Amino acid sequence: MNKRILFVHTRELCYYSGSYFLQQMQKEVAKLGIESQYFSLGQDPSSLEGILGRHYDGVVDINSKLPYFVLEDDRRFLDVLGAPFYNYIVDHPLYHHPGLTFPLKDYHAIAIDHCHKSYMEKYYPHLQQVAFLPIGATQSRLADVIPYEKRQIPLLFLGTYESKDGMLEKFRALCRKTFADQKIRQEFYDLGMALLEVMLAGKESANGERVEIPMEEALAGIVDQEKLQAGAYGTRDFAVLMNYLYLIDKYVRNARRHKGLSYVADLKVPLTLVGEGWEKVPLAGQAQVRLLGAKRIEETYDLLADARQVLDVNPLFADGVHDRVTSAMINGCLCCSDMSVTADPAMGDGRHFCHYSNWNLDPLGYALTGMPLGQQEEMAGRAKTYAVDHYSWQAHAKKLLDLMQLRP
Repeated sequence: MNKRILFVHTRELCYYSGSYFLQQMQKEVAKLGIESQYFSLGQDPSSLEGILGRHYDGVVDINSKLPYFVLEDDRRFLDVLGAPFYNYIVDHPLYHHPGLTFPLKDYHAIAIDHCHKSYMEKYYPHLQQVAFLPIGATQSRLADVIPYEKRQIPLLFLGTYESKDGMLEKFRALCRKTFADQKIRQEFYDLGMALLEVMLAGKESANGERVEIPMEEALAGIVDQEKLQAGAYGTRDFAVLMNYLYLIDKYVRNARRHKGLSYVADLKVPLTLVGEGWEKVPLAGQAQVRLLGAKRIEETYDLLADARQVLDVNPLFADGVHDRVTSAMINGCLCCSDMSVTADPAMGDGRHFCHYSNWNLDPLGYALTGMPLGQQEEMAGRAKTYAVDHYSWQAHAKKLLDLMQLRP
């Protein structure tokens, strides 16, 4: 019998990327000889019942809602379907804690960060497997058409922005809404502020440099275990506490982005911003800054193909590979990223992308204002070759089938 995979879309991601990613997976898996189907849930969960009774060797979804679905007889939909289920978690798992807790019969997860992988293995032991596999990268049809020196976008940034003040107000509102007990509310708020301070400070690496600290490591280092076990923070469960504190994670992301983009704006480098929220930031009014607003993910690949450099600010992935980096690479851009070089050592050390950190922006400044165009083009060319071999959707499909043990 031919192997058969179902790709189900139950939750949309920013800029409609979730459905796009799943459709790319389905297409490339089919090219390798695996029978595959793409199914979008839409607004009617009952439409899932039409799938029951069919045989599948695997079911894949991104940040999935499927674990929540229960049939009228109280059985879990995925248990009744009977196929191995792979929940592709493309954020920190803390955001998807409720969906990861269900003890399904054949539950697997995929992470795009090594720290996220370890986190799920530790806090969700019922998962039969947690694999590491970055999302595939899409090459624009224009990537081989526009020569590097003729590209019209000197520097491109893709990503949303929410103000730090807005994040803090949301956190205060969350405290008020979640905890009726004033003492618990204050303990939780104080813990959140202490966690924020530790995450913004980072940690010292083995070579003496300051680097990002994963949120779980930061929280474990400051939480009072006696208070946690007594329920002083509103829960006795560390993973639940992490979920409650998700806005601290979002605050750090936006603080880092604001700092990085403000640094670039001060260099007077022509900058194109794609994403929501930047119109509210003072740098948006500077002459060299161009705002394009939100774009569907398919549109961003053509922008990448016309960009010389791409700025990636993504502290949520302390040891991971985000598709923003690999998509920049596969489209022939020089990517400047704070991504850890240990996530994929072959990409680091100045070979395929410019690595900087929040505590050392000098490499970013050099890449933007001091690096000769020929050197930029050479690095971008090496990066593209590497990304085609290791991060294209074709390469991704082979790795996905390997981890699912479904190679034809």
